Amino acid sequence: LGGWTQLRPDQLIDAVRRRAHLQEETSLGCRMAASLSDEAVAATHVAMALEAVALLEDEMGPDDAIMHYVRHFNLPSVEAQIIFRRALASWAERHPVREPFAEARTVCAASPALRFTSRAPLRVRVVG
Repeated sequence: LGGWTQLRPDQLIDAVRRRAHLQEETSLGCRMAASLSDEAVAATHVAMALEAVALLEDEMGPDDAIMHYVRHFNLPSVEAQIIFRRALASWAERHPVREPFAEARTVCAASPALRFTSRAPLRVRVVG
């Protein structure tokens, strides 16, 4: 395409639509990658909090040990709540307070299996 053809209204609108679509795809890819990394970090914190519980079992209870871990890392409040709840639930699954009445059931969601499949590579296109 050359000359005045690029300035036709239908060509300009198509170019703007293509650009908006590409930006939305890129934004979605970034949000998905950020979500995966947030979950991986949270799973690591939960595992480390459970290790802290094991190390501090003679000094304090499991909830206090998890809280000590969360406070030591000065986590933001939302992340701290998520990690505290997941770690305490995971610990409770492994150490029931009393004998279960029925067969044991898993209440915690399984850790996400991170599978990085091949995706279309992100490309930058120059229109015009």
